[in-house]
Amino acid sequence: MTAREVYNSRDCYQKFPFVNCSSNLTNLRAAIDKDHDREMGDLANYRHDKLILTTRQAGQPPRPIPWHRSEAKKLLKKDIDDNKHNQMKKELLYKTSQLRKCEEKTTGDSWLTALAPAELQFH
Repeated sequence: MTAREVYNSRDCYQKFPFVNCSSNLTNLRAAIDKDHDREMGDLANYRHDKLILTTRQAGQPPRPIPWHRSEAKKLLKKDIDDNKHNQMKKELLYKTSQLRKCEEKTTGDSWLTALAPAELQFH
């Protein structure tokens, strides 16, 4: 549409003089084209980054559940609330509770494997 056709298309435009309508319409179209080009560039970059990420993640094991959201944290808190940590050593508490199974799901490994036997005692 030409500037004159746009100007005549709505009564609300008639309230303003036609003098700047052509340059304003040209500037508006240029801004829209620039924003569209920027959008297409962002989309291309997003697709590129997503391709890299999915390629890196392919074949990787699923990420473990973080400790703060794990069932193991809730079980440990319950054991502490029940005062079990004062009644038995870490190793026994760990072996007798469901905490071990939950933690292996959470971290993918047992935290006890990194501890020396002397460190397994509370007292």
